[in-house]
Amino acid sequence: MAYRQQEAQKAFGQLGIRYNATYPKAAECLTKEKVETRAFHDFPAEHWTHI
Repeated sequence: MAYRQQEAQKAFGQLGIRYNATYPKAAECLTKEKVETRAFHDFPAEHWTHI
């Protein structure tokens, strides 16, 4: 749960490294749509629980 766009980008990179070997399909699914997945960072943090 990153609070900034830069932290989210770093987390996505780590996700691919950490889980690609053991869960390749899950890692691909999560990283394939990373722009859409990180879209909630465009909204204020107070709204994240409602998204």
